Amino acid sequence: EEEPQQDPNTVVLTFRIDLKLPAQETLHVMGAPESLGASDPEKAVALRRLPPKYEPPVGSGRAPPETNFWEGTAEIPQDEGRVEYKYVVKGPSGTRVEDGDPHVVQLSGMGGCRQKTTDSWRSKGG
Repeated sequence: EEEPQQDPNTVVLTFRIDLKLPAQETLHVMGAPESLGASDPEKAVALRRLPPKYEPPVGSGRAPPETNFWEGTAEIPQDEGRVEYKYVVKGPSGTRVEDGDPHVVQLSGMGGCRQKTTDSWRSKGG
């Protein structure tokens, strides 16, 4: 399998965040670029829950630290430059958007590359 040829003006951006959510809730990412839903929570990009990485038992018998990683990918034109984005949780009780300042990634000059972010959920006072 050959990697699909990437557009030299596009950045393939992988979002990754560690957030524990109940099974019936899903996590999404939204931002100003069209491919991130144009800041509309309804059109936010769905992330997928990654299976936990197998950790061999620790000698002390303590359980390994729990990880709850979510990951998703979007292709964004490098002309978007500085991209601000937020994470959105959707579930039976409605939609929750992250508090606080948006996350920022700089895409200028990154066309044809892949970039990865690793984020934490931002909440008020956190």
